[in-house]
Amino acid sequence: MSGPYQVAYDRVLPHACQVADPFHVVRLANRCVDLVRRRVQNETLGAPRTET
Repeated sequence: MSGPYQVAYDRVLPHACQVADPFHVVRLANRCVDLVRRRVQNETLGAPRTET
């Protein structure tokens, strides 16, 4: 869960247990890995060229 949602739930429902379903956990992990992969590839090979 994102930061603002965690804070809101903590304030409104302080005794509730927060959970995340596996789909969204894997989706977030894949996004993070993809961002790192793209950054490393751009640093290594240079940014892709766009021809107009």
